[in-house]
Amino acid sequence: MPSRKRNQGRARKAKAAGGAPSVREPRTQPSEGRCRHGCTLPPDHVCSAFVDTCYDEWNKAVAVGANGWDALTDGMKLAIEKYPSVFANHREGARSRFLEDGVNTILRGGFNPFKVGLIADAILFIESYTWIVPPKETMKFSDILNGCKRTAIRFFSKRIPCSCLDDLYAEARETLTKMGACFHCDQIKEHSALMDCSRCKGVQYCSKECQLADWPIHKENCDARRKRQKAQKKG
Repeated sequence: MPSRKRNQGRARKAKAAGGAPSVREPRTQPSEGRCRHGCTLPPDHVCSAFVDTCYDEWNKAVAVGANGWDALTDGMKLAIEKYPSVFANHREGARSRFLEDGVNTILRGGFNPFKVGLIADAILFIESYTWIVPPKETMKFSDILNGCKRTAIRFFSKRIPCSCLDDLYAEARETLTKMGACFHCDQIKEHSALMDCSRCKGVQYCSKECQLADWPIHKENCDARRKRQKAQKKG
């Protein structure tokens, strides 16, 4: 997962731009013929309460200008505390509910990277069942949070059994450039212009100068990632 320094100010920028939209999804009875992108849960299922608890906490975090990391951790921790049975017995149900909401958010237009980014990272947490998300997945979350619609569409299209995002992703590949943010200066650049950390592969920079300037902050996280990667290879 990103350090607390990462993604600072995202919510404040959204608020300054006219107010961050609510991340809570309306709950309606499934209608016949409407694709739910693999989710089969009724709106009153405990997984819906779990997901909505996350959304409510995320909204509170946005209201006080919290960053993406704080919003995510606060929401997930409270939801797990209130509904422990979800992670014991219904993790796939919660994942499918988040997927349904994320896909519907993209299909409705008006791309909200903060909202879609948080939903994507919640899915990564459920899939790994740990706050330690693989470096490449961490960067996808960061890219989405920084506004890369192409990465967001691909992330969700790979995880749903339907073809609802296929045309949109094909169009995105033709018309949208893959973008990312430097982990030091936060400048948005084409992905091809960014360089990964050669040690952990979990952060990216727009220049050698930014990498060197960020090293005192990144070093601890980088060393921890390397230790986990080595332990995983041995295990």
